[in-house]
Amino acid sequence: MSEEIGTVISGQESPSPSKLEFVVNKGLVHRGQFVEMDSSDGTLVALVVDVYKTNRYFERAESVKEFEASGRKMFEQFPTSEWEYLVAQSRLLGVYTNEGLIKRLTFPPSPGTRVRPAVALTMEKCSKSTLQFLQ
Repeated sequence: MSEEIGTVISGQESPSPSKLEFVVNKGLVHRGQFVEMDSSDGTLVALVVDVYKTNRYFERAESVKEFEASGRKMFEQFPTSEWEYLVAQSRLLGVYTNEGLIKRLTFPPSPGTRVRPAVALTMEKCSKSTLQFLQ
């Protein structure tokens, strides 16, 4: 089993049976990367479709503008680097069931589910043609 790289988070419309977001806890995650996670039905397989960095200190444009207009820099006054993190947006492709079948998802994974890079064995089981069918 691969090392965990992230945790599923709650968003406005995520997680759902078709998409989810996860915060990257360790290492790097790239667009186009396949990831997997455990569920009661089997192993969920997802494709990372986008990644973005976010930082609570820089969420409100008017606050940043006003603060920096005073001649002070945010990073000099606040621990801004400690609050930067990477979020990966992913499209759920299907679930490789405990019975060896590949199925569409009908129920979302839970926030807090651990995410790991998809291993070669999972990708072999979910052949390219099957993944294209599930898209």
